[in-house]
Order: sequence, then C-alpha cells, then structure tokens
Amino acid sequence: GQDGPLPGRPGCWGVCPPGPGRPHSLLSALYLCLPLLSACLLSAQLPALLTLPVHPSARDTSCPCPNPRTGPSHPPHPRSRPQQKPQVWRRVTAQAEEKDKVLHGGPCEQTSHPYQAALYTAGHLLCGGVLIHPLWVLTAAHCKKPNLQVFLGKHNLQQREFFQEESSVIRTVAHPGYNAATHDQDIMLLRLSRPPRLSDHIQPLALERDCSANHTSCHILGWGKMADGEYPDTIQCAYVHLVSREKCDHAYPGQITQNMVCAGDEKHGKDSCQGDSGGPLVCGDRLRGLVSWGNVPCGSKEKPGVYTDVCRYGHWIQRVIQAN
Repeated sequence: GQDGPLPGRPGCWGVCPPGPGRPHSLLSALYLCLPLLSACLLSAQLPALLTLPVHPSARDTSCPCPNPRTGPSHPPHPRSRPQQKPQVWRRVTAQAEEKDKVLHGGPCEQTSHPYQAALYTAGHLLCGGVLIHPLWVLTAAHCKKPNLQVFLGKHNLQQREFFQEESSVIRTVAHPGYNAATHDQDIMLLRLSRPPRLSDHIQPLALERDCSANHTSCHILGWGKMADGEYPDTIQCAYVHLVSREKCDHAYPGQITQNMVCAGDEKHGKDSCQGDSGGPLVCGDRLRGLVSWGNVPCGSKEKPGVYTDVCRYGHWIQRVIQAN
C-alpha cells in the first residue's frame, strides 16, 4: 500500500497500510485509511472568498515562563504563545517582512504549507496545528483552551487571504495519558465544525508511521517567536534534522520519554519557539512530530527542540476519528 491521493477524490489524501517488504515498526499493522467522503466532494467546488478577518496577532518580546530544569521533577518549557492583546489590522510592508527571520529560518513559500493550521483563542494566536483529515486538526495537548478557532490556508496573519478558511472546534480530544508536568504524550485532536474547501492552499498531511525512519532533513514552520524576540506576520520555515536519542537524553537528562523525538540544528541553532506549539515537524513529506517544548532561550545548538513523536499515535488517532 502507498499513502497518496484517493482514487476518484482529487485533492484528498489517506494513510494506507504498509505492504510486504516495507520496514516493520510499532505501527506496521496500522490501517489508517481516513474517511474523507463528503469533505472530498467539497474539494471539487470553487474556493469562495471569505470575508471573515483573521484576528490579528500581537507582539511581545517577553516570556513569563521560567527556563526548563535539568531534572525530571521539573516541568519543561512549553512552546505555546503567551496571551496578548490583539492589535489592529495593518498591511505588512516589504521592509517589515525583511526582518521576519525565525531562528535562522525565513519566510515559507506561499503554497508550501497547505496543512498548517493557526489556532486562536480570545482573539490571539495561541498555537499551530496540522490538518490530517478534512474534519480533524492535530496539535499539542498543552494548547487546550476553550472556544478555539482554527484558521486554514493562512500565510500572512495580518492580511485577509483569498483561500483562508475559519472553523470553530466542536470537539477536543486530548490524549488520556497526557502529563502536563512533563509534557509526555503531548498530543490532541480537534474536530472542526465543518470541512474546509480543499485546494493548493489547504490539504491534509500524511502521518509518519515508521518510527525507525531517520531523516537527515526535516522542516519546521510556524508563526512563533523569532530570534529578535518578535512574532512574524508571515509564516516562517527552517530546516532541521532529527537528533539521536542519546544526544537528546544528554541535552535533557531524565526528561525525554519514548513518546518524544528531538530535532534541531547543531551548526546554526535553527529551532521552534514560543507560539509554534502544536505545529508540524515534517520529514520526508510526512508528519513526524508536533512542537511540544524546549530550551529557553530557543535556538540553542546544544539543546534541540522536543516534539511529540507522531509515529507512535496512529492507532489512537484512528480510534478517535472513527468514534467521533
């Protein structure tokens, strides 16, 4: 079996079981062919221009949270965005965009991130997320807040964009094993009130199911805090690589569980940061991780970012979607 477009369903993707000869892993018996049905039919419709504005993001160079501790009894530092007051709408100038560099990364290409979601609460950006099914977004459990709004098809948060879609969240399913103190099993599913119109700007992302995959090149993205302490309007991308379990354990003694994976850049310190929580770590065009926690300040060459290892949750994701 292969992951890819569903026959007769343009723009729709599913995750199908491994076939003979494919690498065995914890999830090698997984059958995760997600039901797209009515949502796929909607994808054939022409996108409509939405007039609802995206709530503008705010900027704050401070972080009220303490640095992470080295012992297992101390909570790691999550990477959700501190609550801030929304700003008024404004048009981004080329001059403003020029400094929007996220921890040695840069602005993403316009259609390179159709699976990226922006999670808002009380009028401000809280976290990122990943569209994995026309009705479901995957994010970090520590991003759980009441009255979440999900925006898809976004590139610049300060502009009304033709392909943007907004949806309320009608069901929130955090993993029952989530530990708020250690951020173990930091994963959550959000059911949208309606499916978006699928397009080049909005598409689900396939899940990684092979936990042994050791990609040398992955990428992270989001609207999180940049190296200068500012929050960008345009989504930022950076290339990182998976870090070995040994190096990850050495960086965070006693804090890394089997449900976590580390990624970073030992040369330039590329990293996710506050505001990127719940966003994707994409390796080989599959969702490998969700931004969870890490060192403060972000971008340490010795301390990589820590991500929820999505490859371990295929069965749980399947059960939740089928039950809801």
